[in-house]
Amino acid sequence: MSATEKRFLDHSPHTVALIGMGPSITDFIAETMTQEFLPDFADEFWTINMASNMVHSDLVFWLDDLEQQERFKPGLMAVLRRKGVKVLTSTAYPEILPKSYDYPLDEVAALAIKNFGKPYLNNGVAMAIAYALVRGVKVMKIYGADFSYPNRDYAESGRACVEAWIAYACAMEKMEIRLCPKTSLFDSVIDKGVYGYATQPTITLPNGQAYQYQSPGEITAAYVAEDSSGQPPKAKPDDRIQRSVPGVERESANGHGADAHAPNGAERVAPEAVARSGEGLRDSGQEGRDQGGNSAGADRG
Repeated sequence: MSATEKRFLDHSPHTVALIGMGPSITDFIAETMTQEFLPDFADEFWTINMASNMVHSDLVFWLDDLEQQERFKPGLMAVLRRKGVKVLTSTAYPEILPKSYDYPLDEVAALAIKNFGKPYLNNGVAMAIAYALVRGVKVMKIYGADFSYPNRDYAESGRACVEAWIAYACAMEKMEIRLCPKTSLFDSVIDKGVYGYATQPTITLPNGQAYQYQSPGEITAAYVAEDSSGQPPKAKPDDRIQRSVPGVERESANGHGADAHAPNGAERVAPEAVARSGEGLRDSGQEGRDQGGNSAGADRG
């Protein structure tokens, strides 16, 4: 293959789970290691760098130059070769990874320049989200993409870029974004709700539904033992005030769905961040399924 010849991957999955290396990867483990796991959870699993060491991967985003990586940590490339997994990277080197493919930079960068005024692609998570947009992905679930951490005086660069691409996807109704409960994206784990109110106000939405923000800060358990008896769960009383984003299904840490009736600020599983699709974007996600040089730290998400 010549230096100018490109190898592009041809696929268009409907639903993708994107897994980075941050601490909220535990939500992915909890949501998949459950009796409630269903085959339509995701059409493809995309991983960032070393997350592919532990998670089944249909596609690995390893955007650092493969020649440099082969010299730096040859064992990492050897693992990818042994697994035979498809790898999306800045420049494909079939002699290093036979199933490596070029990132479609021209197409993605054109979208970035049009919307952000520059090729705003400064980390692997953002590049994966942008790639999903040009590949026609309808639903993306994001785990382990944590650039800042509560109670730590440290944050990785790249968070704003990721949030910008998520906001673009939602605002343009291009792709439905589902954030995991413990992510730090959009201030999810430290968000206190609407600023200035002694208690969170009840908001009346355009459809007449009452909504009250519920803080995700009080997560009491990442995993709850499941009942394998086969007995149906007990019905819960109706609650006229909704505490999750209306119309958006939320997956809890144990796969049974979030408890919308827990006291404010103390529900067992935190709600997802509010940066997600509205009604129009959710409808677009119902279309038929298609059958067919940053540091590793920055790409942790």
